[in-house]
Amino acid sequence: MAYTDPKVTYEFGGLTAAGVGSADVQVEATAAVLARYGRILDETDDASAADDKVHCPAGGSIEAFGVTITEALTNGHATHCTVALKAIDKESGTTTTVAVITLPKDSTEVTPSSQTAPSTATAAQAVAVGARLLSTDSDLPFKVAQGGAFYVEVTQAAGAAGGAFKAWVICRQDGTPAGTAASPVTKIAS
Repeated sequence: MAYTDPKVTYEFGGLTAAGVGSADVQVEATAAVLARYGRILDETDDASAADDKVHCPAGGSIEAFGVTITEALTNGHATHCTVALKAIDKESGTTTTVAVITLPKDSTEVTPSSQTAPSTATAAQAVAVGARLLSTDSDLPFKVAQGGAFYVEVTQAAGAAGGAFKAWVICRQDGTPAGTAASPVTKIAS
Protein backbone atom coordinates (compact mmCIF):
# COMPACT_ATOMS: atom_id res chain seq x y z
CA MET A 1 0.00 0.00 0.00
CA ALA A 2 1.41 3.38 -0.97
CA TYR A 3 0.97 6.55 1.03
CA THR A 4 0.92 10.02 -0.43
CA ASP A 5 2.50 13.14 0.99
CA PRO A 6 -0.06 14.68 3.35
CA LYS A 7 0.80 18.26 2.34
CA VAL A 8 -2.06 20.09 0.68
CA THR A 9 -1.92 23.39 -1.21
CA TYR A 10 -5.00 25.54 -0.61
CA GLU A 11 -5.66 28.37 -3.05
CA PHE A 12 -7.55 31.56 -2.23
CA GLY A 13 -8.95 34.17 -4.59
CA GLY A 14 -11.86 36.51 -5.10
CA LEU A 15 -15.44 35.88 -6.11
CA THR A 16 -16.76 35.59 -9.63
CA ALA A 17 -20.13 36.97 -10.70
CA ALA A 18 -21.46 33.41 -10.62
CA GLY A 19 -20.54 33.16 -6.95
CA VAL A 20 -17.62 30.76 -7.31
CA GLY A 21 -14.45 31.35 -5.33
CA SER A 22 -11.95 31.24 -8.17
CA ALA A 23 -11.38 34.76 -9.48
CA ASP A 24 -8.04 36.48 -9.08
CA VAL A 25 -7.84 39.23 -6.46
CA GLN A 26 -7.40 42.76 -7.81
CA VAL A 27 -4.89 44.72 -5.72
CA GLU A 28 -7.21 47.73 -5.55
CA ALA A 29 -10.21 45.70 -4.34
CA THR A 30 -11.62 46.39 -0.90
CA ALA A 31 -9.86 44.67 1.98
CA ALA A 32 -11.69 41.39 2.65
CA VAL A 33 -11.37 37.70 3.45
CA LEU A 34 -10.44 35.72 0.35
CA ALA A 35 -12.62 32.88 -0.93
CA ARG A 36 -11.22 29.36 -1.18
CA TYR A 37 -10.85 28.28 -4.79
CA GLY A 38 -13.66 26.08 -6.04
CA ARG A 39 -16.12 26.80 -3.25
CA ILE A 40 -19.58 27.39 -4.72
CA LEU A 41 -21.49 30.21 -3.08
CA ASP A 42 -25.17 31.06 -3.17
CA GLU A 43 -26.45 34.53 -4.07
CA THR A 44 -26.52 35.69 -0.43
CA ASP A 45 -23.10 34.33 0.48
CA ASP A 46 -19.82 36.19 0.29
CA ALA A 47 -16.26 35.42 1.29
CA SER A 48 -15.93 35.39 5.06
CA ALA A 49 -13.73 33.78 7.69
CA ALA A 50 -16.72 31.68 8.76
CA ASP A 51 -17.15 30.24 5.25
CA ASP A 52 -13.64 30.22 3.83
CA LYS A 53 -11.43 29.03 6.65
CA VAL A 54 -9.67 25.69 6.33
CA HIS A 55 -10.46 23.48 9.32
CA CYS A 56 -7.72 21.42 10.97
CA PRO A 57 -9.63 18.96 13.18
CA ALA A 58 -6.47 17.18 14.35
CA GLY A 59 -4.26 20.25 14.04
CA GLY A 60 -1.82 21.07 11.28
CA SER A 61 1.43 22.69 10.28
CA ILE A 62 1.40 25.61 7.85
CA GLU A 63 4.65 25.22 5.95
CA ALA A 64 4.42 27.98 3.34
CA PHE A 65 2.34 31.04 2.42
CA GLY A 66 2.62 33.02 -0.77
CA VAL A 67 0.98 34.77 -3.69
CA THR A 68 1.29 34.28 -7.44
CA ILE A 69 0.96 37.37 -9.64
CA THR A 70 -1.74 36.80 -12.28
CA GLU A 71 -1.92 40.35 -13.69
CA ALA A 72 1.25 42.46 -13.82
CA LEU A 73 1.64 44.82 -10.85
CA THR A 74 2.15 48.35 -12.11
CA ASN A 75 3.70 51.33 -10.38
CA GLY A 76 0.60 53.43 -9.75
CA HIS A 77 0.00 52.38 -6.17
CA ALA A 78 0.02 55.00 -3.45
CA THR A 79 -0.27 52.31 -0.78
CA HIS A 80 0.87 48.71 -0.62
CA CYS A 81 -1.60 45.84 -0.89
CA THR A 82 -1.09 43.59 2.13
CA VAL A 83 -2.21 39.97 2.36
CA ALA A 84 -2.36 38.24 5.74
CA LEU A 85 -2.51 34.59 6.76
CA LYS A 86 -4.60 34.26 9.91
CA ALA A 87 -5.19 31.32 12.24
CA ILE A 88 -7.98 30.66 14.72
CA ASP A 89 -7.10 28.50 17.72
CA LYS A 90 -10.57 26.91 17.97
CA GLU A 91 -14.08 27.46 16.65
CA SER A 92 -14.92 31.14 17.35
CA GLY A 93 -11.63 31.44 19.24
CA THR A 94 -8.70 33.83 19.22
CA THR A 95 -7.44 34.98 15.81
CA THR A 96 -3.70 35.34 15.27
CA THR A 97 -1.99 36.95 12.29
CA VAL A 98 0.60 34.35 11.33
CA ALA A 99 2.34 36.03 8.39
CA VAL A 100 1.88 39.06 6.13
CA ILE A 101 2.97 39.60 2.53
CA THR A 102 3.25 43.20 1.38
CA LEU A 103 2.99 43.33 -2.40
CA PRO A 104 5.54 45.60 -4.07
CA LYS A 105 4.41 48.89 -5.59
CA ASP A 106 6.94 48.57 -8.44
CA SER A 107 9.80 46.41 -9.67
CA THR A 108 12.43 48.19 -7.56
CA GLU A 109 10.83 46.82 -4.39
CA VAL A 110 10.95 43.18 -5.51
CA THR A 111 14.68 42.65 -4.99
CA PRO A 112 15.53 41.86 -1.36
CA SER A 113 17.50 44.59 0.38
CA SER A 114 20.38 42.13 0.82
CA GLN A 115 20.90 42.03 -2.96
CA THR A 116 21.73 44.71 -5.49
CA ALA A 117 18.81 45.72 -7.70
CA PRO A 118 19.51 45.40 -11.43
CA SER A 119 20.72 48.70 -12.82
CA THR A 120 17.98 48.60 -15.45
CA ALA A 121 15.14 48.21 -12.94
CA THR A 122 12.91 51.27 -12.74
CA ALA A 123 9.76 52.03 -10.84
CA ALA A 124 7.88 52.17 -14.15
CA GLN A 125 8.46 48.48 -14.76
CA ALA A 126 5.76 46.03 -13.80
CA VAL A 127 6.15 42.94 -11.63
CA ALA A 128 5.55 40.23 -14.22
CA VAL A 129 2.75 37.70 -14.41
CA GLY A 130 3.87 34.43 -12.88
CA ALA A 131 6.09 36.01 -10.23
CA ARG A 132 5.74 34.24 -6.90
CA LEU A 133 6.19 36.11 -3.65
CA LEU A 134 6.78 33.83 -0.68
CA SER A 135 6.42 34.81 2.94
CA THR A 136 9.72 34.75 4.79
CA ASP A 137 8.03 35.29 8.12
CA SER A 138 9.99 33.73 10.97
CA ASP A 139 6.76 32.28 12.41
CA LEU A 140 6.55 29.69 9.61
CA PRO A 141 6.11 26.81 9.93
CA PHE A 142 3.16 27.61 12.17
CA LYS A 143 1.35 25.00 14.26
CA VAL A 144 -2.44 25.21 13.96
CA ALA A 145 -4.05 23.97 17.15
CA GLN A 146 -6.22 20.87 17.23
CA GLY A 147 -9.69 22.04 16.19
CA GLY A 148 -8.25 25.26 14.78
CA ALA A 149 -8.47 26.77 11.31
CA PHE A 150 -6.77 29.28 9.01
CA TYR A 151 -7.80 31.71 6.28
CA VAL A 152 -6.32 34.45 4.07
CA GLU A 153 -7.36 38.11 4.10
CA VAL A 154 -6.41 41.28 2.24
CA THR A 155 -5.91 43.67 5.14
CA GLN A 156 -5.09 46.74 3.02
CA ALA A 157 -5.93 47.33 -0.62
CA ALA A 158 -3.58 49.19 -2.97
CA GLY A 159 -4.16 52.86 -3.70
CA ALA A 160 -4.76 52.37 -7.44
CA ALA A 161 -5.62 49.77 -10.04
CA GLY A 162 -2.96 47.70 -11.72
CA GLY A 163 -2.43 44.10 -10.78
CA ALA A 164 -3.97 40.90 -9.48
CA PHE A 165 -2.89 37.77 -7.63
CA LYS A 166 -4.03 34.53 -6.09
CA ALA A 167 -2.87 33.44 -2.65
CA TRP A 168 -1.89 29.95 -1.55
CA VAL A 169 -1.06 28.12 1.65
CA ILE A 170 0.71 24.78 2.01
CA CYS A 171 -0.46 22.91 5.09
CA ARG A 172 0.33 19.46 6.46
CA GLN A 173 -2.76 18.20 8.27
CA ASP A 174 -1.99 16.11 11.36
CA GLY A 175 -3.25 12.56 11.59
CA THR A 176 -2.11 11.61 8.09
CA PRO A 177 0.73 9.11 7.73
CA ALA A 178 4.01 10.57 6.53
CA GLY A 179 5.06 9.93 2.94
CA THR A 180 7.66 7.37 4.00
CA ALA A 181 5.54 5.60 6.62
CA ALA A 182 5.31 1.85 6.45
CA SER A 183 1.96 0.19 6.18
CA PRO A 184 0.27 -0.19 9.59
CA VAL A 185 -0.73 -3.72 8.54
CA THR A 186 1.96 -6.10 9.69
CA LYS A 187 0.13 -9.41 9.51
CA ILE A 188 -2.85 -10.53 7.55
CA ALA A 189 -5.06 -13.10 9.25
CA SER A 190 -5.82 -16.16 7.19
